[in-house]
Amino acid sequence: MKFSLASTDLVRLLCAALMTLSSVTRADIVILETASMGLPAADLGGIAINSSQFLGARFHINQPAAITRVGGHFTTGQNGTGGDIFAAIAQLAGPSAFPTGLPFTPGEVLANTLIAMPTGLSAEVLVPLSVTLQPGDYLLVFGSGLFGATGEGSLTTVNPVLTASIFPYYNANNPVPFWADRPFTSINEPKLTMRIVVQAVPEPRTIPKSQSITLERAK
Repeated sequence: MKFSLASTDLVRLLCAALMTLSSVTRADIVILETASMGLPAADLGGIAINSSQFLGARFHINQPAAITRVGGHFTTGQNGTGGDIFAAIAQLAGPSAFPTGLPFTPGEVLANTLIAMPTGLSAEVLVPLSVTLQPGDYLLVFGSGLFGATGEGSLTTVNPVLTASIFPYYNANNPVPFWADRPFTSINEPKLTMRIVVQAVPEPRTIPKSQSITLERAK
């Protein structure tokens, strides 16, 4: 007995196969995760994000990658303001570098978006952010007062640490603003810290046959 497929059936099968392959090769991967997700709660404190204090985390990639989503475990501002903060990705000169501007110089910020702070319970909020990055070092930073952000929020410190709990931050409260590194942890538990996340997909054209891509997670 012989079976044959009509041309339209063959086209459907090929399209289905290509869609399946695309979903596998383009699946999001986590390239930055500073802590695992802690327990959401109401009236949860945290480290403030506003126009005079930005919080962030560095990450490194060794292959081109298309960033898809960024975010973290947020709560409303310490005074309950809430609203929108910004998320931005800035290029860095090295693994321990800071942005060269106060806060940024032209061209340092490669992409930005707004994040609405959760109301009521704290929550993990991940938002789309589309930018293709070349191998190198980068900073995901949250703040307000720029890029259309006027709100306030906080990153909670109830999340079990996965990487070092030392983070770059920007302080504009002093007469001379500055970037610096400092630990941000729970007051009573140094193994609990801020959760900051970057997701991406590797660029398909960079993957040779029979090889896989590796993206370094921030250390």
